[in-house]
Amino acid sequence: MSVSLYQYKPKMSLVMKRLFFALLVSLITVSNYAQVYLGGSFSFGVSERSTSSKTTFVGVSTLNPEIGYSFNRYLGLGTELGLNIYDMDVNIQLTPYLRWSFLHRDVLTCFVDLAYMYDVSNTKGSQLGLKPGVSFRLFEHLSLVAKIGFLGVRSSDNFIGIDTSNSSIGFFYTF
Repeated sequence: MSVSLYQYKPKMSLVMKRLFFALLVSLITVSNYAQVYLGGSFSFGVSERSTSSKTTFVGVSTLNPEIGYSFNRYLGLGTELGLNIYDMDVNIQLTPYLRWSFLHRDVLTCFVDLAYMYDVSNTKGSQLGLKPGVSFRLFEHLSLVAKIGFLGVRSSDNFIGIDTSNSSIGFFYTF
């Protein structure tokens, strides 16, 4: 008795239909709250630059476009692209992060980002740590966001501790 492959196709398509349906149901369930947000922040500061003959202070400005995805009210995942302008040099940084929102009051939300910053231009190395912040909802989809400092480890200067020079302010649009 010979068995052809044609006989097994209906069973395989039934398995594929069930798998597709299960995937669709899980996506609908997860996306019940899921939101994509898009925005960015800007910061400006003064940094010390030392040479062999003198020490000067130069302006440092940073533009950080950002995109993220909130899985639920408490957990999100995102990344920001940092464009640092430091004494006419431009450094590019990529910072993926995991966001935990822990305080939700009417229009105010506090959060902490567990972030890993990698400097693509390789002048600062990398850093891993916590970046606390606060979000103030201005309108239904628009929020004012402030990130205050950094607590963690930086490889370029063997820094461990709190750095308040990484503070920034910006806006997010939530879809």
